[in-house]
Amino acid sequence: MQSFIFAFAVALSMADAPPPPRAWCSAPALGDHALYALRRVLASDGPERSLMYSLPAVPPDSAVLVRDERTCERAARAYYRHRLGPTPAGGVAVVRIGNRYAVYGAQRAGEWTILSIYSAQFDYIAGIAM
Repeated sequence: MQSFIFAFAVALSMADAPPPPRAWCSAPALGDHALYALRRVLASDGPERSLMYSLPAVPPDSAVLVRDERTCERAARAYYRHRLGPTPAGGVAVVRIGNRYAVYGAQRAGEWTILSIYSAQFDYIAGIAM
């Protein structure tokens, strides 16, 4: 009986600890890449800003990298909404630009990665291959 209790105690002590919380925000390098590209589009103030990207006319430095995990989770769920299978690891880069969010992750179109533009409520507006 004592060996059963000992084995039970050992099994309980070896129970898996809960996994660490998932990181929804990407590594800084991915965010920096998206931020740089979007600031370049905002600085050009050409037709691609309003026609392709559907971004408001704001100064380039108003594009801000989001590091709030709840916002990144919401953005990732919108970005991967139509993907079959599990959400890829690595999180998404989220850039706030005025009343829009630009989300950059692992969605691909051939050799290109997709940047998606969403409203403040994460309604899809546009997608651009980068």
